Amino acid sequence: MTRFRRLPIHVMFARGYQVALVVAAVVSTMVYVSVDTGLGQVADREAHARAATALVIEVHQTSELLGQIDTTPTSLSLRSDLFRQSEQLDEAWTTVVGGDLPEAVDTQLFGRQGVDAEMASLLEGTRTMGQAGFGGASSLDPVVDRTEARRLEARAIDIAEQLVVVVGIYETEADDAVAEMQRNNVVTVSISMAFLIALVLVLLRPLRRRMERESQALVDASEVHRAEAERQELASHLADGLEAAETESETHRVVERTFARLVPDAAVELLLAEGTKGELTTTVVHPDNGGPGCGVESPWACPAVRRGRTMTYEDSTAINACPHLTARGGDPCSAVCVPLSFMGESMGVLHTTGEVDEPLEPSVVDVLGLVASQVAVRIGTLRSFAQVELQASTDNLTGLPNRRATEEHLRRALREHDVVSVVVADLDNFKQLNDRFGHEAGDRALRIFADAVRTALRDEDIVGRWGGEEFVLILPGQRSVQAEETLERTRRHLADACARAEAPTMTVSMGVVDSSETGVPDDLLRFADEAVLAAKAQGRDRVVVGPVVDELLEMVDADSAGDGTES
Repeated sequence: MTRFRRLPIHVMFARGYQVALVVAAVVSTMVYVSVDTGLGQVADREAHARAATALVIEVHQTSELLGQIDTTPTSLSLRSDLFRQSEQLDEAWTTVVGGDLPEAVDTQLFGRQGVDAEMASLLEGTRTMGQAGFGGASSLDPVVDRTEARRLEARAIDIAEQLVVVVGIYETEADDAVAEMQRNNVVTVSISMAFLIALVLVLLRPLRRRMERESQALVDASEVHRAEAERQELASHLADGLEAAETESETHRVVERTFARLVPDAAVELLLAEGTKGELTTTVVHPDNGGPGCGVESPWACPAVRRGRTMTYEDSTAINACPHLTARGGDPCSAVCVPLSFMGESMGVLHTTGEVDEPLEPSVVDVLGLVASQVAVRIGTLRSFAQVELQASTDNLTGLPNRRATEEHLRRALREHDVVSVVVADLDNFKQLNDRFGHEAGDRALRIFADAVRTALRDEDIVGRWGGEEFVLILPGQRSVQAEETLERTRRHLADACARAEAPTMTVSMGVVDSSETGVPDDLLRFADEAVLAAKAQGRDRVVVGPVVDELLEMVDADSAGDGTES
């Protein structure tokens, strides 16, 4: 029978201590591997979520460009922007589908009802529509392009909705990875405690400190993930709100609500100018806290605008503080200034202040930069559209509404008023003036007449250039008798204007008719035109109220056939 020697207690303890060290080492390794693997999975899923979110933003931007092309199908700059956007969209799509994809994402992207085919069609359609602009405006077909833009815009919106599902899948998997990692750590630590309870104070103290650090890392990662999700949600809501705003005032209300949500406890304001040389004015302030009251007067007087980047000042008394901040007086404060620009043109600045040495968190400053960027794009786009619309409806020589715009004013006046007087005015002997003094004098005469009419009419009256030396006046709320008095006053203003300008004397023949005769715009214009012809036949430089009688029309025809002179 083999005899077993009893090991000395100190040897047993030493060997137990060695085993405990090995177990502790193994357990520590298991915990480290679990945490490292979990953090890698979280980072991987968050990276995929960010890529998918970036793709959603690219799709939204593509949809917005398609909506603009639907409105302005012949804009070559929009076609160029769309082509570049299609390249960015293709790059974002390639990033999302590259590498190993989770099964749920793979099904969403490449299943029977996946978005891969729709995305390929969208990329091909936007690239083709963008390339069509390279051939110039003459190569574009506005009708076909408008229909195609609407189809592609609808497809882009549908793709964006499906991609939001993909973002949700990645976010869910990231949360699951965090939860799984935490469960694995709990199980591992529980098992180790069962083996090492006697040596917990000696052997697990370093491990406990390591676990605390890793747990804090998990909390920090979760917080970063939550903040990023909130930022993306705000960006999406802001983009939707700005897209729905049709005027600058509506845009300002969206910005005001954004201020209230983003910086609830700070004073913040948005200062805008019409251009780089325009005066800055405060257009939006925090609804509860008001604005800091920045005294900068023009965009280029602002250091943030000149440098083209966000400026953060921790103390308004510092040497490098903004001069407009130090000159404001009052208690010291911190400040953040975010410049706004659109297509290379500085538009203004977003300005906020806070307690000294306590500027806004970097994450909040980043979101303010995002707000400034999106607001600048929306306001710049609205202003560009307004400028194009104004140019399209204005006569370049006189600054008056052109024929198309005047027709629209007439239709609107007939809808909104019980009675409207319509006047056709024709400058007398205009061809002779051109022949004698030259076309430059004729152009000046047209401008003098336009200015004289504007000074004689009321604010609600409309005067537009109809063509050549012919003008149309729209007088809402006046019957022919009242309008006749206004027109006589206009003739006197014209004589005074010619005298002041030391220009050749010119007269005008005018025919007027009111809507009690007919509510049809074309008939009103025809009656007024016939009245003008009657005024010409009666010797020019007078006002004739229409509709004229048949005998007078016959006299007009006879007079025109008899002398054949110019009007």
